[in-house]
Amino acid sequence: RGQNAQGNNSGAPRASFVMLPDWLKAAKDALTATRQWKLLVKEIHGRVAEELSRESIKFSDLNPIEQQSLVEQMHARLLREAHDSTSNFEAAVSSVVDTEVAAEVRRIASVGDGGESGINKKEAEVVT
Repeated sequence: RGQNAQGNNSGAPRASFVMLPDWLKAAKDALTATRQWKLLVKEIHGRVAEELSRESIKFSDLNPIEQQSLVEQMHARLLREAHDSTSNFEAAVSSVVDTEVAAEVRRIASVGDGGESGINKKEAEVVT
């Protein structure tokens, strides 16, 4: 069990904070604003509600690990069914990530990044 900020055992998994590159933050923000994301979340929410109703329990009755597991199970079912919501979101992910990576490569090619990316200007020009 994880500890919260005060060091107490809360039963919740410990949060870990990872600094994301700007292009990845932009991709995440763009994806969570898409219609495809909203439809996927709506579909997962509906499936979770159906399962909870079938089991006669409330989401709040589950501990955080059980909640996460239930959501992941419903998402896995959608993937197995090749549901439109998952395939449409996967297409959106591909498009947004391609766009953001290309923008980052162009940025590196135009201004350089001090070697932080591991891509030199000549390699960046080949990609763009």
